[in-house]
Amino acid sequence: MVEPKKGVIRIMERAGIPYGRNEPNGVTLHDLRRTLGSWQARTGASLAIIGKSLNHKSQQATAIYARLDLDPVRQSVNTATAAMLQAGGLKSSAEVVQLPKQGKA
Repeated sequence: MVEPKKGVIRIMERAGIPYGRNEPNGVTLHDLRRTLGSWQARTGASLAIIGKSLNHKSQQATAIYARLDLDPVRQSVNTATAAMLQAGGLKSSAEVVQLPKQGKA
């Protein structure tokens, strides 16, 4: 398959999803690709895997997805900080509680 656009349009019509940037609530094939990459990042896939699945030629094209899921970074920083404080005798160990996510600031 060289150009999947016609097939995608047919499938989206059957699903009742408007296709195209000029359609109200319309999406494009590229939107679907970005959604896949975003969900891969959100669910912990490596940038190498995301780039391969989206057929990116450069790491820079895939790097945009690295910013989407900062929760593992935040969790790692919190865990390391707590361990350092405990090792220094400044804080006893405690259970880490996951807080619910809030809207963007």
